[in-house]
Amino acid sequence: MATARATPVMDIPAHVPPELVREIGLTTGPEFLAAPHAFMAKLHETHPPIFYSVNSLIGNSWCTIKHEDAFFRAAPPGIFHHRRGHALPARSQ
Repeated sequence: MATARATPVMDIPAHVPPELVREIGLTTGPEFLAAPHAFMAKLHETHPPIFYSVNSLIGNSWCTIKHEDAFFRAAPPGIFHHRRGHALPARSQ
């Protein structure tokens, strides 16, 4: 499993703390491809609840591990945003 990177890659915004930058191989790394469910489950033990994932193939993004944090990240758009939008649906009231 990947760890924090000492040298940032790919246009990491200045406001992102270096200790939260990770290159984990999400969707492309051999550990993920071999056992995606186990890979994702292990993140709870090895990574902070929110981190900045760098990936030269799919781009950089904030990653959240907890379900509640993922929905918080999805809305409102002024806090976490991406020019291509996000994959999570709006939260039901």
